[in-house]
This record gives sequence, structure tokens and C-alpha cells, in this order.
Amino acid sequence: MPPHSLAGTEGAEVVDVLDFQETDTWLPKPRFSAFFKTGLEQMLHNQGITLCAVAGIATPFCVLTTAMDALCHDFKAVILENCSTAFSDDLHRQTLDIYRRNPLYPLFRIMTSSELMNELNPDNS
Repeated sequence: MPPHSLAGTEGAEVVDVLDFQETDTWLPKPRFSAFFKTGLEQMLHNQGITLCAVAGIATPFCVLTTAMDALCHDFKAVILENCSTAFSDDLHRQTLDIYRRNPLYPLFRIMTSSELMNELNPDNS
């Protein structure tokens, strides 16, 4: 896979389909984890956030590293399996299968976005 999402390149721009708004927070990340030198930890703690739902395009690298760093910064973490991907479907599935049953449950889980939304809003199911 060639380098992607490098600062200043088209790959680092927010795509139109995300409907980025002025009030949205933009935190470009310089390394695999979204927590590395971005101020994300402090911003989330200041807002009283306790759960990080993680999604992205590199499940075995950026997504997993961010989820693990969330745990290290005292957040619960969920990897959203249907909102993440990898170079191949097999690699994505194999990475997630390693963590489906883990000793960190319920601090760290693998879920779909629908499962998480149903858990967070049980009355809206």
C-alpha cells in the first residue's frame, strides 16, 4: 500500500460525504494513534467522554492502535467493525477475531455501529 493521508495531500482532506461542519473538531494525526500528539485525550476528558468508538481504514494499524491507546488513557473502547477496513477483508476479519473475546471485556469490545447505537439508545430500537 503506498503512503496515504499525508499532510498537505488530497488523501488528508475531509471527503464531502462526511459533511464536515465548522463546529466539528479537526485533529490531524501524525502517527498511527489518534491520541499521539493531537490533544484528543484532554479534549475528551474535558467533555466528560468515557467511551471511544473507533473506525478507520487500517484496522490492524491505526484503528487498533487508537483503540488500545484509548484504553491506556482510561476510556472504554469499541472498534466499529462495519465502519473499519483493512487492505483485505481477511486481514480486517482476522484482526477483529483476535479481540472479539478478550480479558478486557467490557472495557474493550468489537461491535457494529448498529449494535453500539442500540446499546446507547435502547428506547430507540
